Amino acid sequence: MNKNLTITLKDFSRKFSEQLSRGNQFTLVEQLRKESMATAVQPHAHAGWELRLRKDGAWDLIPPNTLHGCNFCSYSIEVDFRHIMITCLDDDTLLKNWSIPNEVIPFHLAPELFSMLEHNKENVPLAARLFEAALFSLLDIFERFSRLSQEQASHNLADTVRSFLEHRYYRTSLSLDEVAMVF
Repeated sequence: MNKNLTITLKDFSRKFSEQLSRGNQFTLVEQLRKESMATAVQPHAHAGWELRLRKDGAWDLIPPNTLHGCNFCSYSIEVDFRHIMITCLDDDTLLKNWSIPNEVIPFHLAPELFSMLEHNKENVPLAARLFEAALFSLLDIFERFSRLSQEQASHNLADTVRSFLEHRYYRTSLSLDEVAMVF
């Protein structure tokens, strides 16, 4: 069986929880400079926050509308007040993608906590507490969503695929086979 089909959100929640217990070192990613554009891998920006776990175990936190490149990571979480998009990767190959819409998970504080963190980044103890609170807020959402039945959690497939494509428009290697495998 293809390992792409064996990952569940519950597995992801467990791994995310394990990462929280290892410490919360993070880097606030800044806008790509003009001179870095030529060497950046697939430069792009998101309307919401992006949180990604790097292969070295540290976190990158990318503010909204920040032009940045793709880095090899274990997973990426795009967060705003309307939805959360989780992408699990293995050696930069897509394993699984989930979109958690706001109708399923009501208002959450992660974007607000990330924003407060950005404005208080010089206050290291406060920034660390805000980051930890945002991560635990996300963990709570993942665990609640994973407990919902598939029937309750499912929504229009066409909307889900469209959302997936809208959040991956910058990936030149995205193929129809990969989209079909995810959905």
